[in-house]
Amino acid sequence: MINHIFQDYINNYRKENIFIEPFFEDKIIVEKSNNIIIQEGKNFIMKKRKVFTLTETFDGCLNYYFSVYKMNTFYVLFYRAWDKLNKSHNSCNFAYSISDTGLDFTTKGILLQNKLHAHNFYPYFYNNKIIGLGGTSLYTKGLDVFELRNNSFSITKNNIINKKIMLSTEWHPQGNHFDSLNTINYHENKFYLHVRHNSLKNPSRQTQLFITKDLIQLSKPKICCYKDNKVIKKPYYYAGVVEYTHTNYNLSIPTYFINSLHKYCDSLFFTKKNDQLNFTKINKLSLNKNCSFVNGMVPNFKNNKYLIYVVNNYGNTNLHVDCFSIEKDRFRCISCIGVGYCKIKISNRFNITDFINNFFINFESFQNGYINIQIINSNNKVYYKSDNIKGNHIEYKIKFRNVKQIDSFDNLYLLFNINDCCIYSYKIKSGHFVTAP
Repeated sequence: MINHIFQDYINNYRKENIFIEPFFEDKIIVEKSNNIIIQEGKNFIMKKRKVFTLTETFDGCLNYYFSVYKMNTFYVLFYRAWDKLNKSHNSCNFAYSISDTGLDFTTKGILLQNKLHAHNFYPYFYNNKIIGLGGTSLYTKGLDVFELRNNSFSITKNNIINKKIMLSTEWHPQGNHFDSLNTINYHENKFYLHVRHNSLKNPSRQTQLFITKDLIQLSKPKICCYKDNKVIKKPYYYAGVVEYTHTNYNLSIPTYFINSLHKYCDSLFFTKKNDQLNFTKINKLSLNKNCSFVNGMVPNFKNNKYLIYVVNNYGNTNLHVDCFSIEKDRFRCISCIGVGYCKIKISNRFNITDFINNFFINFESFQNGYINIQIINSNNKVYYKSDNIKGNHIEYKIKFRNVKQIDSFDNLYLLFNINDCCIYSYKIKSGHFVTAP
């Protein structure tokens, strides 16, 4: 089955022309009334426990480094399968499990069998390709890059990262030995690689970032920074960086180290896709007490929620994966009690005609609350406006009525007039985007 799924994904890949603004940065609001508050949106809630458990003979309680993708109509959970009774790294398998809904991973198989790279292998879906990153300092002398060809992974670049180009460390017996879920993300012709760093300073476990255009020549590494109101100093075991599709941001749910069998993830962060070095906390997560993040965020079957997963009880025979969900694109919100307004600049990258015809709002009104939207210029001249709308909608298409002829497409703004309402995000869908001058 897996061969069919992989090949269908590669053959049918297409990129949707969508832009989502999730209101992660306060500075995007250029003007607002005093009763406008930017705050946390919805949180992840438990969707289903034990969506994956140990059942197959090649499964072992040292299974780890899980990642998840949605491939057309299937959900695929990837992971290291390692029997606790066999301590040799070359006994690891890189395995997968498949689900139709994302809530019951049962069908299982192996992609890399008894391979050293399987210890911490990470697959990455890049356009119509599936590439991978894996290896350890002790056995492979560094991280190697793979590509899926003819339904099997083959090495395309040996030791893209090795000790010579990494930040140095002394405290760990293997130095910086890559024993983590090292990830790849792609944005505007650059690959961003987040790799484990063992530091002499506190915190002892951190993440170093490499940037490369060709997966051959890499930038010098820099240590990632996690912030709330101040720098957070926790020993993050791996960064858990995932793409937030159709936005300017990536998300991170880092797993931090308590001891070899106890790890925890409790916060959601964002980073700009053209940065990926600095991470800002969005909200605190109420997940399980002893868990680690399954790298990935996938839409549910109805496409109205995102699913994330955590691994529980690493190193024990009752290891299992739980699923949490959050309503789509509701991580943050612009909230208003009473009547208020906020103004946001419209980027020049949008064709204004397509913008007007393909504008969707993600909002929730309360009691007699409502929202209406205007498109104005810097002098507050109104060109387009909507009627008052209300309710609870993940994706509500706005119908703009033309008020005046637009004399210029420059310096246009969205004016949200709000009464007892939360706006979580807006979306431009199927429009023609133009490059900003």
